[in-house]
Amino acid sequence: MRAYATASAGPRATLTGHRKNSVLGSIPAAAHPRAVKSKALSLLQELTEAHSVPGHEDEVRAIFMDELGECGELSTDRIGSVFCEFPGNGPRVLLA
Repeated sequence: MRAYATASAGPRATLTGHRKNSVLGSIPAAAHPRAVKSKALSLLQELTEAHSVPGHEDEVRAIFMDELGECGELSTDRIGSVFCEFPGNGPRVLLA
């Protein structure tokens, strides 16, 4: 499966390591639904409070890459789109 995140700013070599901990990555597999909801809301708040005007989405891109970092192989293209390759066969997903 391949997930895409679209951004218009150029890629930066220091995108990962921006945040101390991945919000959703810290949820155990059998977590209580309230814990999952709380973590998801925390991530949503972090994304909406990030500085990200058109053409300068580096902070949001860094958050996105931190969250997906342990899920698969990450790469970017020259315009700043993020690609995450998941192992196995599955549907292609676009997150914009």
